[in-house]
Amino acid sequence: MAVPKAACSSIKAALAAIDPTQDTSDPMAFGQKQVHSIYATQRFRRHRWDQVQDFFRFTVVRDPLKRLLGVYTNRVVGLRELHNCRKINEGG
Repeated sequence: MAVPKAACSSIKAALAAIDPTQDTSDPMAFGQKQVHSIYATQRFRRHRWDQVQDFFRFTVVRDPLKRLLGVYTNRVVGLRELHNCRKINEGG
């Protein structure tokens, strides 16, 4: 259960590179879309933990400011998600 903007894509790419079920002849070939299709992110639901109770689990903790800046850089600057926002463009 991945947390968006907390190294999610990087962690999935690293896992794909060592996953014996994946073709790892070129580990750099695991792009963002590919790793997210291999390891689809599921919304957190408490009952799902029962299914993975014996699995190894870990978490990545990011500095909150770096995470916020990463979201801004990715979503606002890179993907331009606010580019067509009427409220921002009209100044209101």
